[in-house]
Amino acid sequence: MRSAPTGVVITGVGVLSPAGRGMHALAERLYRGECLGRELPPVYSARGEPQAGASVTQVPLEGLVSPERLRRIGRLSRMALVAAHDALAEGAALPSDAAGVVIGTGLGALEETAELLRQLGDGGPSVASPSLFPASVMNVVAAQLSMELGLQGYQTTVNHREVSGELALLVARDALRLGHAPALLVGAVDELTPAAHHAYRRFGALADGPPRPYAVDRGGQLLGEGAVTLRLEPEELARGAGRASLGRVVGCGSASGDRSFRGWEAPRGSGASVAAGVEAIRAALEEAGRGPEEVDLVIGCGCGSRGLDALDASVLREAFGARPVPVTTPHGVVGTYMGAGLLRVAAALVALARGEVFAAAGVGPCGGLPDLPGLVTSMSAASLKRVLVVGHACGGTSAAILIERGA
Repeated sequence: MRSAPTGVVITGVGVLSPAGRGMHALAERLYRGECLGRELPPVYSARGEPQAGASVTQVPLEGLVSPERLRRIGRLSRMALVAAHDALAEGAALPSDAAGVVIGTGLGALEETAELLRQLGDGGPSVASPSLFPASVMNVVAAQLSMELGLQGYQTTVNHREVSGELALLVARDALRLGHAPALLVGAVDELTPAAHHAYRRFGALADGPPRPYAVDRGGQLLGEGAVTLRLEPEELARGAGRASLGRVVGCGSASGDRSFRGWEAPRGSGASVAAGVEAIRAALEEAGRGPEEVDLVIGCGCGSRGLDALDASVLREAFGARPVPVTTPHGVVGTYMGAGLLRVAAALVALARGEVFAAAGVGPCGGLPDLPGLVTSMSAASLKRVLVVGHACGGTSAAILIERGA
């Protein structure tokens, strides 16, 4: 086994989001602060009423995958492949015999799964398409990326509801530190499907209009989709190869609390859920050797959800006390999805690179939750060295990732 590296850095990032392709498109939209919700096709409608979502309008794989192979790749994997190619574009090729892939996804290839179940229910195994089963399994994205990019090393998939992206990064970071791979692609992806949208609507989780993250009068979230992929490697390997670090992953933490917590319904998490969130933050800071006062910005998971936003606010107030640590979120602009933890990491990299804090769009005149005295409601310049990304899942699991500015 290889000796453990001294640190882990991000040396490439690919983003495909409702804002478009790439970090520049994401940054432009975040700092503009306009919600990207659009009216969805009729298949998403509930009783004929128009529905809104934040969708990815183009998945440009032409020239990256042959037409014959493209027919065998579902839309979920296509989005991840676009992001993966962009994450690798500026660096040297990964060592195919040892590098690997870690993917986080909350729902997986839901469209293929729903169609497979429909065919099985209608006619049984004899009429079900044999291509649907391998396309429906949860690890299909990691498998497709490994095959298309020729990566033969470590591979795994993380499925943990709303913190699937954060925990995928934690798993990948640990795999590098343990010497399981010399470099990894870590990604998170989920797609906006009619089945998912109808389920969220039935749960009462969706807003009737644009989302209002952390707002006192918030009414639900805007369901979105997207893929983010990071190239992750040991710091000394990247430095020796002359690759610039976009950010250093210096601390990670996770903890579980109240498993009965349903973020869509509850006004806030139980004491156990709040304690789990605080513990995740404490663990990330302790690993990095930093105190709460050294965090310059928090990218929270506020998305307009009545319960998850209140839980996030309670956790941050408990972790940081009365100090008004700046808090913002991208979800008022690009919507949210279960694997959106890495979208928040991408947003953190944008803020670190620009030295500007984007606003939590959609808070509005009624103001934010009183638990968040540092809620950012207008863009501002800032000297940022460290950004904390925080996420919580319905079911009580919390995760925190501390990222320092790259060199």
